[in-house]
Amino acid sequence: MAALPKLAGELLWDTPLHDLAARFGRVRVTTGAMPDSRRVAIYVIFPTDGLLESHRLALRHIADCGYAPLVVTHVPLSPGDREAVLGLSWRLIERPNFGYDFGGYRAAVLSLGDDLPSLSALALLNDSVWFPVPGGRDWLKVAEEAGTDVVGAVSNYGIQTVALDRPQDMRWAYDPSRPDFHYCSFALWFGPAVLNDPKFRTFWRRFHLTDNKFRTVRRGEVGLSQWLLARGYSHRESLGTASFGDEVGRMDAAEVEDWLKALIIPEEPDLAALGDALLARRGGPDWAQDARAYLLLAVARTGMSYALPAYALRVKGHSMLKKSPLKLALQGAERTVTLVETLQGPGADIVRVEARTLMAARNDRRRGEKQASGPPQ
Repeated sequence: MAALPKLAGELLWDTPLHDLAARFGRVRVTTGAMPDSRRVAIYVIFPTDGLLESHRLALRHIADCGYAPLVVTHVPLSPGDREAVLGLSWRLIERPNFGYDFGGYRAAVLSLGDDLPSLSALALLNDSVWFPVPGGRDWLKVAEEAGTDVVGAVSNYGIQTVALDRPQDMRWAYDPSRPDFHYCSFALWFGPAVLNDPKFRTFWRRFHLTDNKFRTVRRGEVGLSQWLLARGYSHRESLGTASFGDEVGRMDAAEVEDWLKALIIPEEPDLAALGDALLARRGGPDWAQDARAYLLLAVARTGMSYALPAYALRVKGHSMLKKSPLKLALQGAERTVTLVETLQGPGADIVRVEARTLMAARNDRRRGEKQASGPPQ
């Protein structure tokens, strides 16, 4: 019951008050140096440690692909960083950190106003991933060539999972009609049919901002995806999750073992422990079959871009790498660094340096937490 007043505030006045404050200077919109284009990529950044080289890399890549970069920052920029962003963007929006990435996307979409229907493509991107990762496909080109109205790099909840004590019951059947199915918000692409729909802009204008992460996902990722599907737009996931079950079925025991050793489970210790126990007893007569079932279960529960980034990159050509595992479970953080150290090509050194920095910060934070908690009682 205590949460009801806050929820009522979110639904009734938080967003209107935010919009009113934006009109009186709390949101700043500035034209950058990059040219206009009928293709726009909104790029939401959260540069708490200043503008990173990976931000510059992503903005150059966006422009090289023929998109006008529209940057939204949720952290105040230093004068030098602001000048750098303006040099790499078509438009810069500086706003309070309210509403997570969907707050930034909303501000950017609404700033396009009556120009939205004239666009041939609109992409939504944010800096929760490194993009582009060397060795992956050109995602913006992949999205353009998909032949659908909507493209998401990654989707969630398209697979029915099973209980941890019944991994052998796992079956892979990708079904976008599932009620919680959604495309992840770190990379979305929309074609002309969506952009010409006046209700698309209405969706964003009526979107209720919140600083609650769960409700942002429900209203944003799930809400937007379900809205698009209900409107009948054609859609596709570029990662290719649907075929993963068949791909695992063709793996021999050695391949399955290799991918289990690369598996990253950021926030589900019991699931990770199940995989460790499976590796500890490898070699038995039914081991490969059990390992395949567990691999499917782990990826279904975690999502391929989190659980198997090495597979996503090397087999699927996925050009984005999530940063958050470097802040979470140690095993997943170490395996992420191991993958990053193998990257080759333009931008690889940038990702390596930033990954090592995140890993060092994670270790320092955990050491500080242990010291603060004191010796065991």
